[in-house]
Amino acid sequence: MRIWFILKTGRASSANKTYAVQRGGMSNFVPRFFAAPVTEVPEPLAFVSTELGPVLLFGGRADAPSTAERAEKVSAALNVLVDGAASRPPAFDLRVRPQLSVGVVGYVRPFLVPTAEDAAAYSRNWETGRGAGRRVSPAALARHWASLLQDYFGLFLYRQRPLQMAALSPRGKVLTEIYGEASRRAPGGMGVPMSLVLPTPEGRAAALRQLALVVSGEASRAAVAVEGRWDGTIEDPELGTRLFELVLRTEGGRLVGTLTTVRGGIELRATVRDIGFDRGNVRFTADQQGTAYQFKGALEGNTVTGTIERTGRPPAKFTLQFVE
Repeated sequence: MRIWFILKTGRASSANKTYAVQRGGMSNFVPRFFAAPVTEVPEPLAFVSTELGPVLLFGGRADAPSTAERAEKVSAALNVLVDGAASRPPAFDLRVRPQLSVGVVGYVRPFLVPTAEDAAAYSRNWETGRGAGRRVSPAALARHWASLLQDYFGLFLYRQRPLQMAALSPRGKVLTEIYGEASRRAPGGMGVPMSLVLPTPEGRAAALRQLALVVSGEASRAAVAVEGRWDGTIEDPELGTRLFELVLRTEGGRLVGTLTTVRGGIELRATVRDIGFDRGNVRFTADQQGTAYQFKGALEGNTVTGTIERTGRPPAKFTLQFVE
């Protein structure tokens, strides 16, 4: 597919640019980044986009000759990271010193530095296109950029759960939905099937655009990492191996959930209480056979492993595997 863009670099002049996006016989979607014009506004803004829509928005040229050339330069750098991802998985981080920026782990030089012009561009009302939007600070924008890029690379190249944006905003749900559909369609695979995202359904395209352009003012929610349905196994020294299902969700700003086991063909469901998640450590309590089972484990990727303490009984081990 060949896409042609005319990207304005100022009110009095323009430059013609050609961007080619080529797809071979790949079964998975691999993001290829390109500069694209922002046609909705008269200011010389520029997108860094993929075939799914905008990912980054620039409000000025920063240290580049023009805003358009800045977008081209960043697009090329992102594509270099994509090309090298098989041997060196990129990780993006938020940096405060020596200057506010987004970095790539392992590289000293900042990858993206948000400017006041960038923050002003994101402060437009991208939700409705009318009226004033919420004021965005450069610090909030840097956090947004780092989280969005990490989720894009993690989801589309390695099929990692996209937790960064989901922790920042409800709009991150669109990426978790793509992850869930990819896991159901191709269990155990890497990446996201091409047919799942291209052509992009209108509703999903709109959701991805909102995700990219609307910077959340909400506080980060670490608990999003444990929300969802988990398949569990208990290794009990007295009763042997047992299976269970754990469902965790947020209600009223706190985690709630249920733990379900099957015994004699009958489902037994218990309310989960004292749920906590901090620095990768998970804890919760559920009553089983009249005894309080206190689960404590560590989250690594999509797996939680740990121990269960029970009064008057030997400890047991458990494993949880994220399902959706």
